[in-house]
Amino acid sequence: IAFQTNLLALNAAVEAARRAGAEIREGTTVDELLYEEGAVAGAVVRERSGVRHIIRARIVIGADGLRSVVARRIGRRWYGPPSRLAFVAHIGNVTGLDGHAEMHVDGKGYVGLNRIGAGGLANVALVVPVKAAVQARGRVSPFFFEQLERFAGVAGRMRSDNVLREILVTGPFAAWSGRTV
Repeated sequence: IAFQTNLLALNAAVEAARRAGAEIREGTTVDELLYEEGAVAGAVVRERSGVRHIIRARIVIGADGLRSVVARRIGRRWYGPPSRLAFVAHIGNVTGLDGHAEMHVDGKGYVGLNRIGAGGLANVALVVPVKAAVQARGRVSPFFFEQLERFAGVAGRMRSDNVLREILVTGPFAAWSGRTV
Protein backbone atom coordinates (compact mmCIF):
# COMPACT_ATOMS: atom_id res chain seq x y z
CA ILE A 1 0.00 0.00 0.00
CA ALA A 2 1.49 3.26 -1.07
CA PHE A 3 0.63 5.90 1.40
CA GLN A 4 2.53 7.62 4.13
CA THR A 5 4.36 5.29 6.43
CA ASN A 6 3.37 4.96 10.06
CA LEU A 7 6.50 6.04 11.93
CA LEU A 8 5.87 3.57 14.74
CA ALA A 9 5.68 0.66 12.29
CA LEU A 10 8.71 1.95 10.39
CA ASN A 11 10.77 2.21 13.57
CA ALA A 12 9.72 -1.30 14.58
CA ALA A 13 10.73 -2.66 11.15
CA VAL A 14 14.10 -0.89 11.30
CA GLU A 15 14.78 -2.27 14.78
CA ALA A 16 13.79 -5.79 13.69
CA ALA A 17 16.13 -5.53 10.69
CA ARG A 18 18.94 -4.29 12.95
CA ARG A 19 18.44 -7.21 15.38
CA ALA A 20 18.54 -9.61 12.42
CA GLY A 21 21.97 -8.25 11.45
CA ALA A 22 21.13 -5.59 8.88
CA GLU A 23 23.32 -2.51 8.77
CA ILE A 24 21.10 0.56 8.87
CA ARG A 25 22.42 3.74 7.23
CA GLU A 26 20.14 6.70 7.71
CA GLY A 27 20.72 10.04 6.01
CA THR A 28 22.21 8.50 2.88
CA THR A 29 21.15 8.64 -0.76
CA VAL A 30 21.61 5.91 -3.36
CA ASP A 31 23.65 7.27 -6.28
CA GLU A 32 24.13 4.05 -8.24
CA LEU A 33 23.55 0.33 -7.97
CA LEU A 34 26.42 -2.16 -8.21
CA TYR A 35 25.96 -5.11 -10.54
CA GLU A 36 27.76 -8.46 -10.66
CA GLU A 37 26.86 -11.10 -13.21
CA GLY A 38 23.69 -9.22 -14.15
CA ALA A 39 22.33 -8.99 -10.59
CA VAL A 40 22.29 -6.12 -8.09
CA ALA A 41 25.15 -6.67 -5.65
CA GLY A 42 25.09 -3.45 -3.63
CA ALA A 43 25.00 0.30 -4.01
CA VAL A 44 27.07 3.46 -4.07
CA VAL A 45 25.60 5.75 -1.42
CA ARG A 46 26.26 9.37 -0.54
CA GLU A 47 26.10 10.79 2.99
CA ARG A 48 24.67 14.24 3.69
CA SER A 49 28.27 15.51 3.85
CA GLY A 50 28.80 14.38 0.24
CA VAL A 51 31.12 11.47 1.10
CA ARG A 52 30.40 8.42 -1.05
CA HIS A 53 30.69 4.78 0.04
CA ILE A 54 30.37 1.44 -1.70
CA ILE A 55 28.16 -1.03 0.11
CA ARG A 56 28.04 -4.63 -1.06
CA ALA A 57 24.96 -6.67 -0.21
CA ARG A 58 23.35 -9.98 -1.10
CA ILE A 59 19.95 -8.29 -0.99
CA VAL A 60 19.09 -4.68 -1.89
CA ILE A 61 15.61 -3.49 -1.00
CA GLY A 62 14.23 -0.36 -2.62
CA ALA A 63 11.96 0.80 0.20
CA ASP A 64 12.19 4.44 -0.79
CA GLY A 65 8.66 5.03 -2.03
CA LEU A 66 6.66 5.58 -5.19
CA ARG A 67 9.45 7.50 -6.96
CA SER A 68 12.08 4.98 -5.79
CA VAL A 69 15.67 5.67 -6.84
CA VAL A 70 16.39 1.93 -6.61
CA ALA A 71 13.43 1.06 -8.85
CA ARG A 72 14.48 3.66 -11.41
CA ARG A 73 18.07 2.40 -11.43
CA ILE A 74 17.19 -1.25 -12.06
CA GLY A 75 15.65 -0.50 -15.38
CA ARG A 76 12.79 0.88 -17.32
CA ARG A 77 10.02 2.51 -15.27
CA TRP A 78 6.38 2.31 -16.35
CA TYR A 79 3.51 4.40 -15.06
CA GLY A 80 -0.06 3.50 -15.79
CA PRO A 81 -2.89 5.97 -16.00
CA PRO A 82 -4.00 7.12 -12.56
CA SER A 83 -6.72 4.68 -11.60
CA ARG A 84 -6.75 5.65 -7.91
CA LEU A 85 -5.89 8.75 -5.94
CA ALA A 86 -5.18 9.12 -2.22
CA PHE A 87 -6.39 11.86 0.09
CA VAL A 88 -4.14 12.01 3.16
CA ALA A 89 -4.38 14.12 6.32
CA HIS A 90 -3.18 14.26 9.92
CA ILE A 91 -6.21 14.36 12.18
CA GLY A 92 -6.32 14.77 15.96
CA ASN A 93 -8.71 13.17 18.43
CA VAL A 94 -9.43 10.12 16.27
CA THR A 95 -11.33 7.76 18.55
CA GLY A 96 -10.75 4.04 18.95
CA LEU A 97 -7.05 3.92 18.02
CA ASP A 98 -5.31 1.17 19.95
CA GLY A 99 -1.79 1.42 18.57
CA HIS A 100 -2.37 -0.82 15.56
CA ALA A 101 -2.80 0.33 11.99
CA GLU A 102 -6.28 -0.19 10.58
CA MET A 103 -7.45 -0.87 7.03
CA HIS A 104 -11.09 -0.52 6.04
CA VAL A 105 -12.01 -1.73 2.55
CA ASP A 106 -15.13 -1.68 0.43
CA GLY A 107 -15.83 -2.05 -3.30
CA LYS A 108 -15.19 1.65 -3.92
CA GLY A 109 -11.86 2.15 -2.12
CA TYR A 110 -10.16 1.89 1.23
CA VAL A 111 -9.09 3.88 4.29
CA GLY A 112 -5.94 3.43 6.33
CA LEU A 113 -5.62 4.77 9.87
CA ASN A 114 -2.23 4.93 11.57
CA ARG A 115 -1.63 6.40 15.02
CA ILE A 116 1.28 8.84 14.79
CA GLY A 117 1.10 10.61 18.14
CA ALA A 118 -0.62 11.09 21.46
CA GLY A 119 -4.18 12.30 21.81
CA GLY A 120 -5.58 10.24 18.97
CA LEU A 121 -3.33 11.88 16.35
CA ALA A 122 -3.55 9.77 13.20
CA ASN A 123 -2.44 9.69 9.61
CA VAL A 124 -5.68 9.06 7.70
CA ALA A 125 -5.46 7.99 4.07
CA LEU A 126 -8.47 7.54 1.81
CA VAL A 127 -7.89 5.88 -1.57
CA VAL A 128 -10.62 6.08 -4.21
CA PRO A 129 -10.96 5.53 -7.95
CA VAL A 130 -10.21 8.60 -10.07
CA LYS A 131 -13.80 8.63 -11.31
CA ALA A 132 -14.97 9.18 -7.72
CA ALA A 133 -12.17 11.63 -6.92
CA VAL A 134 -13.38 14.12 -9.52
CA GLN A 135 -16.22 14.89 -7.08
CA ALA A 136 -13.56 16.46 -4.79
CA ARG A 137 -12.75 19.24 -7.24
CA GLY A 138 -13.15 22.49 -5.32
CA ARG A 139 -14.34 20.70 -2.19
CA VAL A 140 -11.56 18.40 -0.99
CA SER A 141 -12.36 18.51 2.73
CA PRO A 142 -16.13 17.86 2.41
CA PHE A 143 -15.46 15.06 -0.08
CA PHE A 144 -12.83 13.47 2.22
CA PHE A 145 -15.13 13.41 5.25
CA GLU A 146 -18.18 12.29 3.25
CA GLN A 147 -16.19 9.35 1.91
CA LEU A 148 -14.86 8.42 5.37
CA GLU A 149 -18.44 8.15 6.62
CA ARG A 150 -19.13 5.39 4.04
CA PHE A 151 -16.94 2.98 6.01
CA ALA A 152 -18.77 1.44 8.99
CA GLY A 153 -15.57 1.06 11.03
CA VAL A 154 -14.54 4.69 10.43
CA ALA A 155 -17.85 6.58 10.52
CA GLY A 156 -18.15 9.05 13.38
CA ARG A 157 -14.56 8.63 14.60
CA MET A 158 -13.15 11.95 13.37
CA ARG A 159 -14.20 15.53 12.73
CA SER A 160 -13.15 18.04 10.10
CA ASP A 161 -12.25 20.66 12.72
CA ASN A 162 -9.50 18.32 14.01
CA VAL A 163 -7.46 18.37 10.77
CA LEU A 164 -3.92 19.28 11.85
CA ARG A 165 -2.28 19.10 8.43
CA GLU A 166 -4.17 19.95 5.28
CA ILE A 167 -5.59 17.16 3.20
CA LEU A 168 -3.09 16.29 0.48
CA VAL A 169 -4.01 14.52 -2.75
CA THR A 170 -1.46 12.18 -4.29
CA GLY A 171 -1.12 9.51 -6.94
CA PRO A 172 -1.09 7.73 -9.33
CA PHE A 173 0.06 4.52 -7.74
CA ALA A 174 0.31 2.40 -10.88
CA ALA A 175 4.10 2.04 -11.34
CA TRP A 176 6.37 -0.86 -12.29
CA SER A 177 10.13 -1.30 -12.70
CA GLY A 178 12.29 -3.89 -14.32
CA ARG A 179 14.61 -4.76 -17.09
CA THR A 180 13.14 -5.90 -20.36
CA VAL A 181 14.24 -9.39 -21.33
